[in-house]
Parts: sequence; structure tokens; C-alpha cells
Amino acid sequence: MKNTKYILLVIGILGMGAGVYAIVTGKGPSEYLLGLICGASLVFGYTELSKQAESRNE
Repeated sequence: MKNTKYILLVIGILGMGAGVYAIVTGKGPSEYLLGLICGASLVFGYTELSKQAESRNE
């Protein structure tokens, strides 16, 4: 489970980075919004898995 959380985090950060890169290079909104939204949702999934793991330990 620990590896899954880190994979979510890394892919999410890379996706958000791709979205920011698309904004900087002047791509269309459909190209950068997809990266930002998908990346943010993966980072959110990482935080939720972390919260879930912490609540099990209590």
C-alpha cells in the first residue's frame, strides 16, 4: 500500500507539472486542464490514502 501511495503522488506531481508546462508554452486550455485536473486528483488520492492509513493506526 505504501508503494501505491508514492506512485500516486509522483504521477500526480508529474501531471500537474505537465499542465503548468502546457500553460507556459501556450497550449490550448483543453491540453493543460486535463493535466492539472488529473494531477490534482491523484495528489488528492494520495492524501486520502494517507488519512485512511493514519485512522487505522489509531
